[in-house]
Amino acid sequence: MTTLIGWDDFEEIGKLRSSPHTLRYKIGDVILCSTVVRARVEAANPETGEYRVTLQGTLDREGGNLEEKSALLNPKEREGPEGSSRR
Repeated sequence: MTTLIGWDDFEEIGKLRSSPHTLRYKIGDVILCSTVVRARVEAANPETGEYRVTLQGTLDREGGNLEEKSALLNPKEREGPEGSSRR
């Protein structure tokens, strides 16, 4: 099975101007589909609340099931209202 994250997804993440909730799931999908990942806090300003975090990693080229990986972490979290899936 191939990974559910493609190179087009990275372009979409860079253009997102939506809610933190949406970005959280997109970035979470990237992390779950990675074999190696690390985050670096480049800046954090307690006076303004502004921050910059860089995420670096390697996608799992062998693939894997994103839904199975996600369910291992928190099975209820990826469900929307009334148990509907977020996808």
